[in-house]
Formats: sequence, C-alpha cells, structure tokens
Amino acid sequence: MSTYKNSSLPIAERVDDLISQMTLGEKILQMVYGAPAIERLGVPEYNWWNEGLHGVGRAGIATVFPQAIGLAAIWDHELIHTIATAISDEARAKHHEALRHDVHSIYTGLTYWSPNINIFRDPRWGRGQETFGEDPYLTASLGVAFVRGLQGDDPGYLKLVATPKHFAAHSGPESIRHSYDVRVSEQDLRETYLPHFEACIREGGAYSVMGAYTRLNGEACCASPTLLQKLLRDEWGFDGYVVSDCWAIIDIYASHKIVDTPEEAAALAVQNGCDLNCGSTYPYLFGAVAQNLISEEVLDQSLKRLFTARFKLGMFDPPEEVPYAQIPYEIVNCKDHQELALQAARKSIVLLKNEEDLLPLSKDIASIAVIGPNADYVESLLGNYHGTPADPTTPLAGIRRKLSPSTKIYYAQGSLVADGVLPLEPVPTTYLYPSNSQAAEHGLNAEYFDNPNFEGVPVRQQLDRNVDAFWKGISPITGKWGDGFSVRWSGYFCPPRDGRCKIGVNGFNAYKLYLDDELIVEFEDTHDHHTMSKDVELVTGRFYKLQLDYASQGIDSRAQLLWAWPDVDYLSPALEAAGKADVVVAVMGLTPLLEREELEVDADGFLGGDRADICLPAPRNSCSNNSMLWANRLFWSCRTAVPWQYSGQKIISRPSSKPGIRGIRGDALADVLFGDYNPAGRLPITLYKSLEDLPPLKITGWPVALIATSTANRSILLGSVSVIQTFTSATCTWTNQKAAAGDSISISVEVTNTGDRAGEEVVQLYTRQYVAPPRPIKELKGFRRISLEPGECKTVTFTLFVNQLAVYDEDLIAAVHPGKVEIMVGNSSEHLPLTGSFEIMGQTTGIQDNKVFFSQVHVK
Repeated sequence: MSTYKNSSLPIAERVDDLISQMTLGEKILQMVYGAPAIERLGVPEYNWWNEGLHGVGRAGIATVFPQAIGLAAIWDHELIHTIATAISDEARAKHHEALRHDVHSIYTGLTYWSPNINIFRDPRWGRGQETFGEDPYLTASLGVAFVRGLQGDDPGYLKLVATPKHFAAHSGPESIRHSYDVRVSEQDLRETYLPHFEACIREGGAYSVMGAYTRLNGEACCASPTLLQKLLRDEWGFDGYVVSDCWAIIDIYASHKIVDTPEEAAALAVQNGCDLNCGSTYPYLFGAVAQNLISEEVLDQSLKRLFTARFKLGMFDPPEEVPYAQIPYEIVNCKDHQELALQAARKSIVLLKNEEDLLPLSKDIASIAVIGPNADYVESLLGNYHGTPADPTTPLAGIRRKLSPSTKIYYAQGSLVADGVLPLEPVPTTYLYPSNSQAAEHGLNAEYFDNPNFEGVPVRQQLDRNVDAFWKGISPITGKWGDGFSVRWSGYFCPPRDGRCKIGVNGFNAYKLYLDDELIVEFEDTHDHHTMSKDVELVTGRFYKLQLDYASQGIDSRAQLLWAWPDVDYLSPALEAAGKADVVVAVMGLTPLLEREELEVDADGFLGGDRADICLPAPRNSCSNNSMLWANRLFWSCRTAVPWQYSGQKIISRPSSKPGIRGIRGDALADVLFGDYNPAGRLPITLYKSLEDLPPLKITGWPVALIATSTANRSILLGSVSVIQTFTSATCTWTNQKAAAGDSISISVEVTNTGDRAGEEVVQLYTRQYVAPPRPIKELKGFRRISLEPGECKTVTFTLFVNQLAVYDEDLIAAVHPGKVEIMVGNSSEHLPLTGSFEIMGQTTGIQDNKVFFSQVHVK
C-alpha cells in the first residue's frame, strides 16, 4: 500500500508522499478547480466548485432556505448553525450519491464557496442580497455559526470545507469589479472589513478563503501579500488554502495591468498565497516555471494545502472510516428540512409598519386581491446561487391555501418588474404543432438520447405537449441523478398575434433554438441556469419551423421554451381586481431579472447587476411608480398590505405593512398576514430616505467606507422592527462601574411580553466609546432572540468583554483606551431605552493576541 493510502498515518506524511510522486504537469493541473484524475496514482477527478449560500445550489432538488440577507434578518446565530448543518447534511449526501454513480463533475464536491460575508453598506450593490448585511458584528456572529455548521464538529474529519468570501473589502459595484482599486484606510479596513473574516478563521475555523476580483489599496486581492500572507497566515494563523474568485487571475494582467502576461499573473498569485484557480490561468504555470518566474517548491506548498483539505474531508480513506459518508441520500429535502426552511422563512419576515392594526387579516374575509409582479412568480423567490425547490410556494399560492373556498381571490400581475424587463413564461401547448397543419395534435416531436451529445439513435420518441421540463436532477432516460442526456424537440410554432415577441430558452447546461432554420439563441455553460432570448417579428396564423436542442450533464436538468409579449395592459386587470376586493395584498420588489452578479439588464435605474436608484422600478402603465402613488390611484377604496421581497433597499412611502421576505415559502408570508405566525425579524441593513442621502454613483465606483451606525440621513436603522404585540423592558443593571482590559461587564435586562399573544423579541446591546480616534455613534456588541408567552418575563444577561472595545491606534495596534463607555439596550439601533455607562481604566495594547470577538449571552 502506498503511504498516502494508509489512513492510520498522519495527514502531513500522507500528503508529502502523494505530492512527491507527481510530475510537474500533474501538480499544476491539480491547482485548477476542475482537477483531472491522476490514474497512475489512483487520484480521482475532483471539481472544487460548489455553492451553498442558502441551501445546496445548482445540483438538483435541495432544501432552499431564505436568501442570506433573509437569514440575517432572523438575528439568531443558533438557528443559522442549524440551517448550515442541514445544508451540509444534504451536501454530503449528494456527494456520496454522485460517487456511487461515478460522477465527479461541478457541484458534486465537498468544497463549498460560501458564505458571502462582505459588508453590505451601499444599498445599490446587487449582490448585497448574498450577504448578512451591513454590520461587522452581526456578520461575524452569523458567519462563524454558518462556517461551523458547514464544516461539522468531528475531531478527525471535515464535513465540508467552508469558504468565506470575498477577501476583502468587496462591496461593489459590479460593473467595474474587474478593474476597480478599492481605497480603504487601514483603520477602517481593520475595524469594518476584516473583523468578520478574522472571526470566521479564528473562531469558526474556516479552512478556505476566496479572494476578490478587485484591488485593495493597489494590490490585487487574489495576489495580495498584505491580505494573504501578512494578515491571513501570519496574524490570524490560517493554515488552509485560498481560492481565487472565478477568472480573477485574468484580471491581474488584463484589467488591473499589474503584470503583462498570464504567466506573470499566475506566478504572482501563487507566490503570494493563492493556491487554487477558479478559472483558466494557472495552466500558464508551465511557462512560468520555464521562465523562472516561480519554482516547483512554491507550487508544492500550494499542493500541500489543497491535498490536506481533501484528506481532511476523507476523500482518500475507506468510507466506513468517515462518519459523514454514512449520511443517507434520503435526507435531501426531507420533511425535517422542509419544516426548518418554513421556520426560517417565518422568522426572517420583518414587519416594519402596521398602521391602524391592519394585521392580522381575518381568515373570514369575503374577498381579497393579490396584485404585483412577484405575487405568482417563483423565480422572484429564489435569489442568487440557489438550489432547486421541490414544491415552491408563491405568495399567491400561500394565500390561497390559507383561505376558505368561499373567499373570492382576485389576482392580477399589475405591472412588469421594470420597463423592458419581461418575465418569460413557457409557450403554451396551444401554439405548438408537430406538423404545419391546424388539424395536427398540439405539441412537439421529442427525441431523447441517453448521452449529452445527441449521439446514436434516440432511445425514446414521443409527442411532448410543450417544453417546460423540470426533471429535478433525475435523468428522464435512466431515472438516476447525474446521468447525462439530450433532447431534440422539433415541430412548428404558430403565434396568436402579429408583432414583436421575445422568445427564448431557460436551461442548464447547453441549448440551441432555431426558428425557420435560423439560430435564434445559443448557450453553453456548466455553471448555472441561464435564460437567453431574442426579439422576433411574428405574423399571426403563420407556421414557423421550430427546433430546440437541449443537452444536460444530469446534475440539475431543466429546459423551457419561453416567450413574452410587450405592450400588455397590466394595469386595467389590477384596477378591476382591486375594485372588487375588501383587502389588497400588493407583492412588490425586485427579482433576479434585475439584480444579481454582473448582470446585463436594460432598464432605468439598473446598471450591471447593481442599482443606480433605490426606488422601486417605475414601469409604464403599471400599478407602481417611484413614489408608490399607486396607494392613491389603485387602492384608495380598500385596505392594503404590501409585502416586498427585499435584497437591498427600496423606497416605500405609503404602504400599511411591509413584511419583507427573501425565501421560498409563500405560505410563511400567509401565516403572518392571517395571524398564524407573529413576525419578529429585524433588519440587517439600514433603509435610506432617498438617493440624495447616498454618495454620488460615479464610474469610478462608490465609497465603501460608509459608517453604518450613524443616524444621519436614515429613515430606518439596523435592527428596526414593528411588532403586533408589545414588550416592556425593565431598567438594565451591570456588575461594576470600572473595568480594564481583560475584564468583563455583566449587563442584565428583564423583558416581559405585555401583549395577548406569543411572540419573539430580539434584545440588542450597543456601546459608544468617548475615545480617540472617534468612534461610531453606536456599535452592536451583542444580541439574542428570545420567545415569550403572553405575560412571560425572561432575563437576558450579556457578558461584555472589555477586549471587544479595542480600537486600532495610529500604529494599527489594537488597544483598549481609557474613558467612558455608554451602554445601550433595546430592540433596535433606534430604540434603545435602557442606558448606563462604565469607565475603562488604563490603556492596554496588543489586544489582537488574545482577541475576544463576541459577548456571551444567557437567558433565564
């Protein structure tokens, strides 16, 4: 037996043995995310790319939890840990099921590029929805819990590898991320953009980190000696591996212009600590070695880090020795996980306003109108980097399930999500024919191949009513997950009207659509579902020859033939529905059609996946505009509740209530609307009054050092909430008036539910220091979500460590400064009725050597 295969030996010895047997070429190719097999050594193929932002992503059916910004709104690190544990259970189960089918492709591995813990300070950033919000303390607490849940607690093996990203100070904008140089002061970097990364490494034990596309103070983040060596390894003791963001190494020479060639870029990145390349640049290390730009010994260091991770995951050990290898595949989307997702969706709902006690609505209501572009649109629920839900529930469906058959429910889309942005829908079977005859049966001829390349003869031929195929990760040929296949649909398309129509396809991995033998759209990608469409002029009654070729590798198979017609009157049906209803539920907000990573979208107020404005989109002839004047135009005669799916910031001036969710469970929303669940989520971001309160958006990007805890120019602050029932808090008490570095202060507060229904409260602890350098007005230092029955009282005790109050001095050394510290306790950053203070005695430096990240919280 080769030394590296002997599981009784230390991992370091096994890794050294394996690497010593590799050729230079084999070593280099193991540093690319799609690492090939080394058959002569018994090393299997491995793809390092996997996603688990809010559930196992892009690998077929999985439990889908609320998007990350929704998880943050729960303000409960223990629940976040439970959710991450469920995600890692499903990830392990899928991985071992893939191995049983000899599948080693993308999205089947154990190295997960999550969580995204960038600070979401500017609401215009389209990827802010992927984060835990604007506050470093909240982000650190949730990030550590998420990392631990992914990686497990076994002393010998990692369950998964978690990868906090994007290191560091990456908070948009998307349109210039490949060339942008983020300029941040050293103090702001240390106190705003690094603490949560440090916590995830030192407290969470994250075994991987992903670098950012941008430069930071002149250094490319994926080749930064300051970030990857000085901070990450030297100061924080990180011993894992670093992966580049995807194709970010290209930016080092092509966009940032730091070096001239791909060989130089690859060498620079590896020398400075970037071990794995998501992209295509590291094969140029062959030339870099030949040009003496880098030595094989330096490559070996990266190889050791990478293979240490694979050994820690148990990839070279017998499955019976790896506890996580025994997790059954049946755990994927199991009943317990579905209930957990429902619980998370409920807990993520934030009630910001409830004028005239509109909520809860009566289930005996005679009529209700559900209006809005997101009311019955599943894609609007999914967010980014999502899995495939087995049974998604839209808000409309959730409301229908909640009410009796006697209730009249009126639905109208009301508007587009934005001008020119048409949500495509499957082409109905009514307009599809297998031949160019009106007498023919509706549908398309379908030929199914047992491979993804249309090779050989079809194994099955049939008439498919339409193309809206969702195989849930299971091959329609073999019935197995991970088996590749291809389908060719052919026939004719006969449009119902003249004019311009947008026609396209949604699918993963590859497709081609032909209309009258002309290639209309084409796409091939192994990374994500993608929709491609084209505007075509059509004539009613004419038969257009149609062919759609779809190929799937079998991991997350879906194919849809889609269309959309512009110039539809959405407003009139909405007005009619509202006029008939006693109550209107208007489901507003954004969708992945408008905001996500580096998105090309042609709509006013949106730019490259980001937003140039923070108002709701203003589609013409619709039920919404920038000032939400529809509240007067459309719903003047009835009561209105306005849920909206939030990922960042939308200005809403007139709605009665706004329970924002970014989940997959419309039934959770219905539970809140009709009183079956009492919402207690808290905002993880600040809402601004207007665009005028933000710095100008320039082509050079926005400032990234906004002070989140300042009260200037804000309408709603971090953690804000409205509640259906009331809670009262007694005067807080603390243990001592004076303290020094290394000491702690115990702060207790009694919380009583004075309402008539059970509910939850989020008790939050803030501090303010009166020292130099100047501190923010308020800094979050602790929180705890508690449940209370009517009349119940609980005591929440925070143990605040003085070392948490360290600030960086001019020499960038963390120091506890003498002076007054104000204590503030309440249920949001703007409602802190309980106050006190203590004094720090003396000054102590070098706090980073024994840093304490979090306060301890106990509840009695």
